[in-house]
Amino acid sequence: MDITDTTGNTALDACFTSTVYLALMTGESTEVTGGGYARQAITVGDASSRVVSNTAEISFGPSTESWGTVSRYHIYSAATSGTLLWQHPLSTSDVFAVGDNTIVTFAIGDLTFTAE
Repeated sequence: MDITDTTGNTALDACFTSTVYLALMTGESTEVTGGGYARQAITVGDASSRVVSNTAEISFGPSTESWGTVSRYHIYSAATSGTLLWQHPLSTSDVFAVGDNTIVTFAIGDLTFTAE
């Protein structure tokens, strides 16, 4: 049984009420480190039909060394450490390698979170 829109919207709004941070991952539990990397704050709009998405562009970098191949992202409750709130693999076509002097940008609406 699926959750209702009301329940999904309430859960998403609760999850994204305070500032949360986007982390780039090179593996299931391996976050990018060093070389100009830092988690970035993410802002989302109010949930509607059990979906929220980022309402501002998010940029990482420029990198000062290779960050490896980014294959997923996580959302945490803090800029360092914190509680893992959300995790998502990138589709094969979205996986990318980050070399020296690269800026990684997610446009408005690129990151969508769905309560199912």
